[in-house]
Amino acid sequence: MKRIKFWGLIISSFILSGIVFSSCSEQAFENHDTIPIVQKALYDTTSVYYSNFGKFPYQNDTLPIGIIEFDTINPMALTLLQLERFNNITGKEGDDHIPDFAGEKFQLLQDLENYPYNDYLDADREDYLREIVVKNALFLLSDKYYIHSSDKVAKGVKSPCKIIIVSSPIASAYGLSDIRQMLRIAKLDVKVLGVIEPTVRGVYNEIKNSKSDSLTIGILDTGEGVLFERAISDIKKKAKDVKSFSTLSGTIKEPLTDSLIRESIVSMIDSIESLPTQMPLKCLVLSSWEQALFSSTIISVIEELKSHTVNGRKIYAHLIDKDFKLIIPFECTAKECYNYLRNDNLLAFNPNDNQIEVFKSVPNYTVDTEYLDSEGFLTSEFKLSREVGKEEETTVIVKEK
Repeated sequence: MKRIKFWGLIISSFILSGIVFSSCSEQAFENHDTIPIVQKALYDTTSVYYSNFGKFPYQNDTLPIGIIEFDTINPMALTLLQLERFNNITGKEGDDHIPDFAGEKFQLLQDLENYPYNDYLDADREDYLREIVVKNALFLLSDKYYIHSSDKVAKGVKSPCKIIIVSSPIASAYGLSDIRQMLRIAKLDVKVLGVIEPTVRGVYNEIKNSKSDSLTIGILDTGEGVLFERAISDIKKKAKDVKSFSTLSGTIKEPLTDSLIRESIVSMIDSIESLPTQMPLKCLVLSSWEQALFSSTIISVIEELKSHTVNGRKIYAHLIDKDFKLIIPFECTAKECYNYLRNDNLLAFNPNDNQIEVFKSVPNYTVDTEYLDSEGFLTSEFKLSREVGKEEETTVIVKEK
């Protein structure tokens, strides 16, 4: 995957544990004007994208959790379904052997037709990327879906979502503030979470609670790590009470293997050792879902390095913090989702099984076949040529059968 570019990201603020930090990640465009798709959703009653937010149902615990996914594996949804970090009675951290989101309803939107999002950045089309992210949020907030891609109007009926999670780091960076701006103007109290801000908060808490006066935050990068690195580095710019720390990114080629993971971690530790000030590795941020699948390998390598002995001396032990911790963005986001819903009395607390509805973006029947590839997907050239603010729906969202 190509390394992500930052074009004119505007640094703005978000509140983190009572301290204001600067972030050019999920608040990249906080001070920008309202983009066309947001204007249409809010004000243009003739637009296909108009949303009458005044008819949004009263927030209640029976509404589903909406997730914008970017993979058929559904990594964010799987994380939520498997999370067991809280006591469901007290709400405090501690495993009670009951899934934290037991009985919740989920709506998953697999936006495979518009992916990969990084292509829009490489083509200087972040304007259209922002529109895509807002359109996806509008779908999760709506009560309709297309039964068939050949339908002229959406006839399927679904529930609006009580919270939205944007699971792609790139989509979080470039579209989250547009969604929040739209909801703020509409005075609709629906939380929207990305994966970067919760990760930064997780890292900050580790830094704040560390017993070391100086430390290193490592980031494994398979393409999107730069988004996390930039956001984490911003902590130092605004938080006056944090300990001294540095960020260190280790690039890994795909496809990932145990040996590549091992090589990257060893290289990162060697880099720390070569620095004049050897700050121990406190956290390692896993910037992708695929990396999280290698968590046990990473922990194993860290433990091996801690105990590796040469001539009776543990040569790496001082380079790794005694309270070393993996930071997994999806888990950080899932924990924040739980806390938001619990604090707002929106957790289902339902003994029944989870209900999951899967939706996917597909080409609209109005798109000429010359713009489709051999498998029926939109061609890359067509996707990147689309203009912002147009009424035409080049993709529609249907329910997975």
